[in-house]
Amino acid sequence: RFTFSEGPVSDVGFDSQKHDQTRHDAEQGGEHLGNAAKAAEAFAQAQTASVWGKEPGVEAARLALQAAYTGAGEGFAAEQARFTDFGAKVDQTEEDFTRTEEAAAGQLASTGAAMNSNAAIANAAGAGSAGSTGTAPSGVPSAVGDQPEL
Repeated sequence: RFTFSEGPVSDVGFDSQKHDQTRHDAEQGGEHLGNAAKAAEAFAQAQTASVWGKEPGVEAARLALQAAYTGAGEGFAAEQARFTDFGAKVDQTEEDFTRTEEAAAGQLASTGAAMNSNAAIANAAGAGSAGSTGTAPSGVPSAVGDQPEL
């Protein structure tokens, strides 16, 4: 977790291989919920007085069952919309993450190239790694092991 002056920022990652394994789950789940909604509505419509009879108790039971099937169908349809919306948001997040990651890599490459083209920075970087004698300028502490004990 990183902290900036604005507050904590989460370090995130994205595993595209794992996402590839589940990429179509929301879409397929939505389709199945849509099929369930259609089936529930078909069951509701199939509850006719000609099949059930016209007695008051039987009619009340038929209407209650019809309402239950209709309610289930509406619930499945609403859940289908949520699944579809969720899948679209996951796909959009993946695209945004990839675009951000590519932009950051491009900025790092550009910064590295600019630093390499600056002679002072290139010389300082070269002196700091290759050919370094291990001695620090006067008054500047070197490695931790060389620090005085307190």
